[in-house]
Amino acid sequence: MSIFPPGSILAGIFLILSILSGAWLTHIGRPLNVVIMTIHKLISLGAVILTCVSIYLVDQAVVITAAEWINILIIGILFITLFASGAVLSGGKVLKGALLVAHKSFPFLSVICFIVLFYHIAIGR
Repeated sequence: MSIFPPGSILAGIFLILSILSGAWLTHIGRPLNVVIMTIHKLISLGAVILTCVSIYLVDQAVVITAAEWINILIIGILFITLFASGAVLSGGKVLKGALLVAHKSFPFLSVICFIVLFYHIAIGR
């Protein structure tokens, strides 16, 4: 029996769908398509909610170590930064620099953190 709730896999799928819908938004360019942007935001919100619920359920099943909590904290900071930078970027102005780089690279860092966390909890016990 797995210690991971079914929502944890779904959270990973939503994260990947969020990355793909963000790439789609980037590809179509400005002005941003409101429907695609809304889908992107809802998928991203779903990924965050499923991640939080999954972490709570895993915490009920096993003891999460300090290193795993640090990884969870990093994922949380990445998500908060992604939501904030996405809100600023969707405001209409084309911004260059660190904000855009963060919004394009942090999803991949989130995926890496998820993989490390998943591996550490599943295999490292």
